[in-house]
Amino acid sequence: MPEGQRSPADFYRGSDRFQHLLAATVIPLTPEQLALAAGPGLRPISQIAAHVAEARAFWFGAVRCVASATLAPLAVWRVLSKAPRDANRLVAALPPTWSVIAKTLSAWTPAMLDDTFTTLDGEFLTRQWVIWHVLEPDIAHGGELFLTLGTHMLPAPQV
Repeated sequence: MPEGQRSPADFYRGSDRFQHLLAATVIPLTPEQLALAAGPGLRPISQIAAHVAEARAFWFGAVRCVASATLAPLAVWRVLSKAPRDANRLVAALPPTWSVIAKTLSAWTPAMLDDTFTTLDGEFLTRQWVIWHVLEPDIAHGGELFLTLGTHMLPAPQV
C-alpha cells in the first residue's frame, strides 16, 4: 500500500481490543463454565465462541474473499458436530482467525472495499459487505457471551 494511504484497518481501529477481550475471556473457563447458557434453549458459551471463529473463517476464507491455510480447516466447523469444544481449541481458533482478518484489513485499500467477488454459490459480494457481515455478529455474539457470564455471576470484561 502506498505510503500515507489509509487502509480499512484504520477505520476499524478498536476491533483488536475487542477481539483480545473475547479470547482472553474464554481462556480461563472450565469445561463446566463453557457449557453454561444464558437460559434454556440458548447456546452455551462454547458454541457461541466456536460460532464466532467459524463464521470469520467461513466468510473471509470459504467465500474466497481471502486465501488462508489458517481459515480453511475452521470454515467447516459450521457443518461439523455442534458438540462443545474445550477452551484450548476455542482459544486456538479465536486469535488466528482475527489475525488473518486484521492483516487483510491492513493490506486492502479503501478503494478495494467496493471490489466484488463470486462466492462458491455464485453470489456476488463486496469486500465491505463481508467485513460488516463478520464484525457485526462478532460484536453481538461477544455481547451474548459476556451476558451469559454475567448471568452466572462470572467475570466479564468491560467493553
